[in-house]
Amino acid sequence: MLFIENFTITGIANDEVRNTPKTGSATGKEKILKLWFQETTAVENRDSIVKVYKNNVAVVQMPAAILNDAHDLDTAPAPRAIELDIELKDGDRFTVGVTSGATLSTFRFAYQYSTERPTG
Repeated sequence: MLFIENFTITGIANDEVRNTPKTGSATGKEKILKLWFQETTAVENRDSIVKVYKNNVAVVQMPAAILNDAHDLDTAPAPRAIELDIELKDGDRFTVGVTSGATLSTFRFAYQYSTERPTG
């Protein structure tokens, strides 16, 4: 079965803020498939770094601006997505971090995950 959940991270200037929206459970196999993100800061800063972690080990690191479409900086860009393939076993943590530049950045995230429950 597929699920989509969302969360927000409000950054701190020149520091990383992390959120762990999903922890693997013993009831079945779970996999993080996709992550959408959108900077919602009043004026987009374009200097933030987004990281994805599995158990505090970075598996993706990218400047948030790398996926920016050409757009008027006075309007919010459309959400962008990256494909992931992160399997979560019991106790594994899926974490997302945002490192802001000199001015804090706020991001809205959504992630898609699948679950396989044992039958019988």
